[in-house]
Amino acid sequence: MVIIQFILICVVIGLVVWLVNTYLPLPVQIKQLIVIAAVVLLVLVLLGAMGLFTYDIQIPRFGR
Repeated sequence: MVIIQFILICVVIGLVVWLVNTYLPLPVQIKQLIVIAAVVLLVLVLLGAMGLFTYDIQIPRFGR
């Protein structure tokens, strides 16, 4: 993953989190949960880009 792609992913996720927190009337706990989920998602994407976390799941094949 190129650094530009990671920056664009950060911007898009940040924009979505900001829009949700600004325009949706949610309790504070839900808003905090959304922010935490966004941070965890970005950390997983970063770890995957650096090769430290692989999320390729092998699907077993049946038959031949």
